[in-house]
Amino acid sequence: MDLSVLDENIGKPYSQITMGCMQPVYLLKPDLPQYDFNLDINYFLPLVKKHYEEIDINEIKSGDLLMIKVREDYHFAIFKEPNLIYHCTKNSKLRLSRIELYRKYIVKAFRLNAKYKQEDNYEKIKEI
Repeated sequence: MDLSVLDENIGKPYSQITMGCMQPVYLLKPDLPQYDFNLDINYFLPLVKKHYEEIDINEIKSGDLLMIKVREDYHFAIFKEPNLIYHCTKNSKLRLSRIELYRKYIVKAFRLNAKYKQEDNYEKIKEI
């Protein structure tokens, strides 16, 4: 999966109002519906599963979505091979971090459903 749009947006400020920690997901796939920002697992997990298939954490590839739980909060990141994640938090901008810092907190991994794998939205993203 082409992750260059994420590389181009490193340093983009966190936006809780519109995207929250899903910012890297929406930059990568802007055609996905943007739902209300709500970190309640009972709210967001069924929505994620509408567009992503759950996969084994040991089978992750570049572009896969990781669900991370730190303390009581859930957080999302996009995996970049071989050992990095794109993510942002309330206190930081979009950045790349070593996955080792978060590996013990990863609770689920997801891959885009086949419907979205076929679409390449890079040009659409660049126009935004």
